[in-house]
Amino acid sequence: VTVLVGAHHAGIPIVGVMTYPFSKQQIWGVCYEGHSVTNVHRPTINSPIKTVFVSNLETETRRDKMRSQGYHVETPTGAGFKLGGVILGTASFYYVSKKRLGLPDNISTCEN
Repeated sequence: VTVLVGAHHAGIPIVGVMTYPFSKQQIWGVCYEGHSVTNVHRPTINSPIKTVFVSNLETETRRDKMRSQGYHVETPTGAGFKLGGVILGTASFYYVSKKRLGLPDNISTCEN
């Protein structure tokens, strides 16, 4: 379970918080006027992460395509858990082929 909260100014995301209420863990970030700060400390990665998160509704054809490119495909439950995994470096990306109910319309990132 995750709780996702974000705020935007003029359609541009400026702050986001992801809370895991049962573990009390939080991920947060702010990006405004070219400045950004987050509580996420990314580890040094010596080799590419070859894991991708997908929905359990994703077709086997798409999963096979990712496997053929050398990716390990995982299907954890919950969009928040998948997004958190990408933010924390557990997965390279979260693949979504179709707009689904409950998934944010867009997912934005902010980097310096």
